[in-house]
Amino acid sequence: MGQVRNPREIALNAHRNYYSGGTYGDDRLIWTVDPFLSADSPGKILEVGCGDGAMLRLLAGRGMDATGVDASSTGIKRCRALGLHAQCLDVSSDGLPFEDNLFDTIISLETFEHLMNPYYVLQEVRRVLRPSGRFLCSVPNPLTGHPYLYPGLFEYNNFRRFLEQSGFSVDQVRPWQWAPRETIFPVRMRNIPVLQGRLLREAFAE
Repeated sequence: MGQVRNPREIALNAHRNYYSGGTYGDDRLIWTVDPFLSADSPGKILEVGCGDGAMLRLLAGRGMDATGVDASSTGIKRCRALGLHAQCLDVSSDGLPFEDNLFDTIISLETFEHLMNPYYVLQEVRRVLRPSGRFLCSVPNPLTGHPYLYPGLFEYNNFRRFLEQSGFSVDQVRPWQWAPRETIFPVRMRNIPVLQGRLLREAFAE
């Protein structure tokens, strides 16, 4: 029998080099955030699952106050090398190391399907999000065959109910099919003929 590891150790080991294969291009990130962040000031921003800092760099370039957390130690190392504010932690076990009602906007793209305790993380998001703050979250469409810890949770109706039961109201849903085709996948995958759409959800804390 192998050595028993705790959930935090499993998560940090599994995601240490998760972003070594590259991440999404700026065009995809711009398409993602512009409909939600361009109309007014997003205030203080937290990204849960910031990876190697692609989104944080984009936001910082626009003069926005953004910080991030991720379980990938190599990803966080790259963030810090770029002068970005980011911390390495497993949000499922460590929680969010911030005071209550600190952030105006929280972003989490393609992250919740990897979390061991998505319910706890969503409660932490709600705790550190200011009243009437904005939560921008995307998850892959289950039809893509993407790996999930809890597959059924990410069917549209179930994930929407999950958000609502956790104290959020869903204000807008934006399908990935509307995105320019070339922006949907990471740069290294754009020549692979793939397939299904994705959903982007924006939720507001009540």
